[in-house]
Amino acid sequence: MPFKVYRSSAGSGKTYTLVKEYLRIALGSTKPDSYRGILAVTFTNKAAEEMKLRVLSALQSMSQSSDENTSMAQTLLVEIGITEGELQSRSANVLKHMLHHYSDVGISTIDKFSHKLIRTFAQDLGLSVNFEVELDADILKQAVLDELMNQVGSDQILTHALTDLIESAIDDEKGWNVDEKIKTFIGVLFSEESRFHLEHLQKIELKEFSELRQKLRQKLESFKSELRETGTDFIKNCKSNHLVAKDFSYGDRGIYNFFSKLQRGTYDLPSNTILKNVENDKWYGGKATHEQKSAIDSIKTIANNHFHRALELIPRVKYYQVVFNAIYGVALLDEMNRILTQIQAEDEVLHIGEFNHLISDVVMKESAPFIYERIGARYKHFLVDEFQDTSILQWFNLLPLIDESLASDNLCLVVGDAKQSIYRWRGGDVQQFIKLPKIHKPKYVQERIAENEGLQKLFDDRELALDRAKNIQNLDSNFRSKSTVIEFNNNVFTALQPHMPEQFREMYDGGAQQSNSTEQGLVCIKMWRQEGAEYSWPEYDQLVQEQLKLWIEECKDDGYKEKDIALIFSTNKDAIKTALFLIESGYNVVSNESLLINGSVKVRFMVNVSVFLNEPTNTTNVAELLENLALVTDTFHDLSEMWMNSKGGTDTAFIWAQLTSRYPSLKWKKLSQETPYNLFSILAFELFPDASEPHISFFLNEVLEFTQSKRKSLADFIQHWIEKRSKLSIALEENGDAINLITIHKSKGLEFPVVMHPYADYPTRAGKNSLWAYVNDPELKPLDRIRLSSTSSLINTPFEADHELESSLEKMDMYNQLYVALTRAEDRLYVAGKLKRKEGEDKNPSSAIQHIRKYLLDASLVGSTDLDYTAGNRIKTVSKIKEHTNLELKKTGNPFWQQRVSIAKPKVVMDKTADTSNPRLRGIAVHEALANIKTNLDVAKAVKSLVEEGLISESEMADLTSHIENLVTRSDLKHLFSADKRIRNEADIQLENGKWLRPDRVVTQGTTAWVIDYKTGEVRKEHEAQVTEYKKAVALLGYEKVDGLLLYLDSEKVVYV
Repeated sequence: MPFKVYRSSAGSGKTYTLVKEYLRIALGSTKPDSYRGILAVTFTNKAAEEMKLRVLSALQSMSQSSDENTSMAQTLLVEIGITEGELQSRSANVLKHMLHHYSDVGISTIDKFSHKLIRTFAQDLGLSVNFEVELDADILKQAVLDELMNQVGSDQILTHALTDLIESAIDDEKGWNVDEKIKTFIGVLFSEESRFHLEHLQKIELKEFSELRQKLRQKLESFKSELRETGTDFIKNCKSNHLVAKDFSYGDRGIYNFFSKLQRGTYDLPSNTILKNVENDKWYGGKATHEQKSAIDSIKTIANNHFHRALELIPRVKYYQVVFNAIYGVALLDEMNRILTQIQAEDEVLHIGEFNHLISDVVMKESAPFIYERIGARYKHFLVDEFQDTSILQWFNLLPLIDESLASDNLCLVVGDAKQSIYRWRGGDVQQFIKLPKIHKPKYVQERIAENEGLQKLFDDRELALDRAKNIQNLDSNFRSKSTVIEFNNNVFTALQPHMPEQFREMYDGGAQQSNSTEQGLVCIKMWRQEGAEYSWPEYDQLVQEQLKLWIEECKDDGYKEKDIALIFSTNKDAIKTALFLIESGYNVVSNESLLINGSVKVRFMVNVSVFLNEPTNTTNVAELLENLALVTDTFHDLSEMWMNSKGGTDTAFIWAQLTSRYPSLKWKKLSQETPYNLFSILAFELFPDASEPHISFFLNEVLEFTQSKRKSLADFIQHWIEKRSKLSIALEENGDAINLITIHKSKGLEFPVVMHPYADYPTRAGKNSLWAYVNDPELKPLDRIRLSSTSSLINTPFEADHELESSLEKMDMYNQLYVALTRAEDRLYVAGKLKRKEGEDKNPSSAIQHIRKYLLDASLVGSTDLDYTAGNRIKTVSKIKEHTNLELKKTGNPFWQQRVSIAKPKVVMDKTADTSNPRLRGIAVHEALANIKTNLDVAKAVKSLVEEGLISESEMADLTSHIENLVTRSDLKHLFSADKRIRNEADIQLENGKWLRPDRVVTQGTTAWVIDYKTGEVRKEHEAQVTEYKKAVALLGYEKVDGLLLYLDSEKVVYV
């Protein structure tokens, strides 16, 4: 079978094609389990689930008798060459087998596949069998930051490096949140390319970085001093000869100004005009007298020598300055990487981003990697979706399997659309899709290949195998959009292609799509000519919002429901402000951005209260507190004004009076002594006893998650909330009649009857991304690579080519984002944005909307003063999306979050405590305590928590403590509460089928594990079955021996399972 490459476009049936190929293999055999030999990997969990659903739906449809075959069935009948009856029978058998062996369906994300691989071969890869996967890089970033801060002060070089980083961030006007700047920098550690480079930097000690920086400082000072003296000498000679700028060619923009800038310490290379003048010996100004020309001749020789010396020195200054500015950053990354490695080793934690790197270390050394022996025996066919978003290492790690599969004449297939490559920031590298069947090898990969003998031949052989088996096909029909939308998008991106960086224009070759629809759609473009200052136009938001209301009402008048409409944004910031406006205007909205937890005034008020308790003199917070207090209590008085009139806004007594008079039952003075979770629980129950809004529940869950994982103070949580409040949202089922608000990145793979793309004025110019570059300079040894900001400072340095490549990729990011946004529309497309103030700038577009305008102007579709464009017609419609009657909370992820929120109820709201004289109630109390006990040393603290939470009385505390201590030190149980083992209470385990398990206690030591579950009442068979299921789940985590037991807390009986 071939190596199929499907080059697709938006709406071209990419997923349909992938499912068809999957089913062709699964149904191509009489064996119902043939699907077990297929591995289909995609980019996101959502895409994987969608593909599974489509496979199952297609099988179900084809397994039932019908007078009319679906297009899928018709295609498969031809390609497999079987009868309708045989297709129906095979579909039924495969479907039945899949449903009974659902975990064997090999459709998953590539990260999940890598995880399974690493878990299977943990010991072979040098990992602890107990390693845990950390999905949240922020947790590791914080741990690295904490350890880094511990070293500040004790290590002078590290302190200087950290100070330099912070000062650079402030100079770049990136804000004053120091922790966030450092954590952003720490994030570099998690990229694939960075891991390669940091391996090499490990050889350099922090002291060597400092010594090299000092060496560069001396060189820079020497070069700059010489350049300043050069400038000073020229100006001095001019003055002594009574010469000024206008006496020289080009006057203030000529050679005189060049030397004048050197004298002032500005080390810019001369313009092309100056270079040509010197080269052609044109020194005189147009009005220079004979005496002035003679004076110029008298200094010209020396000036010429100085000029050419400056041409040698200035590039060296620019080059060394760039390296000098970046050295401390690289030193910090090296040190941060050491800390991260140590933390992960000590905590037996592995970040999900490490998977590909670990596997590649093996794959890039062996032609038949041992870790694929079992996998290769199971999977024969490989299908890769969204290939344009696949990272370098993800593809390299799949290549051995692809190579083996092709050698056995099995099917390997990749599907992608280069134009929808918008995940470069997550490691996606579209160049490997563009170059297929060639294997794209960036510089850092070429370096790794050169380090391993025989690896080049291995890659050459694999590339040859891909080339021999290649079968490249284009999917160029659009099954999504109406003809008007397709035609507009075809024309826009055909017009845009010449503006794209030359080396990436081929991404849009053959991008024009064939329409599969004869129906007209509608395209509306609204533009405004910017007024006021360049970067500030306050009226712009209002113009956009009012235009959106007009378009929304127009669509509703024509029969569309709110749920048919999607607003797609370039940034979260634009989405948030638009969501708030639409909500205030009475529209229903569904969006992660609009359903922010912080959108609740009750949540904001609780946070304000906590900040006030922690920092009562924070006037900004007090003003917000009083504003939100007025909202939650329906107070019509201007409390902020009253407070300002009371001692000029410094009167905390006024605040206390407002709070205590409205909520007299609260023990305000004791609140600050509570843990963050208890504090907010008390506030929620006391301030809003009747509130049922989900924002509060999700907020309490966030507080609990934070305190459980970090166990920090109220001040720490407040800082955490400030950093995360613009991202944390409640999850709702997407089944209500509400307008969808979504960012471009989250819209990928989706489609909507109506798409509105406001704020389409995001720039095409390069930003300030960072890049790794090689340093080939003996003077800078042992430094052979460095991480730099990709700015214009790299021009005229050895890093200029790296900068140009990064700039080109950044521009393509914008073009691709625009493509994704415009191609989500089925029926109607609306686009809005502002143009530059000057009409002349329309000819040199620098933003998405200006590119659209240039196309409209060049095609004579609008005049020079026209700011509106419409194509197609408004046609009445009936909503296509299935009706739903309600909008319910979506139980996403771990289903136990609601239980965790309700575990620790503050004693101020408890009516009574448990009567522990009753054996069953005593067992329940013991169960609650054991959830917080790892060893016998934790008993007293756990029992005290029960008193604080109102679950038992203080009089029962001593007796219950003694009872539990006797239990956990019992001869047959004490090894399960021993400090030499790893203990997890209420550990959540997710099975492959998505089911969550939660054993009460899992104890591990080496390759042995014990699973304990606590019960009360009679011994039952279902209890044993439950522990058996737990044991199987823990065994799948890599433990060779797993024992299970039931501990009945009321009778203290132990049952071994």
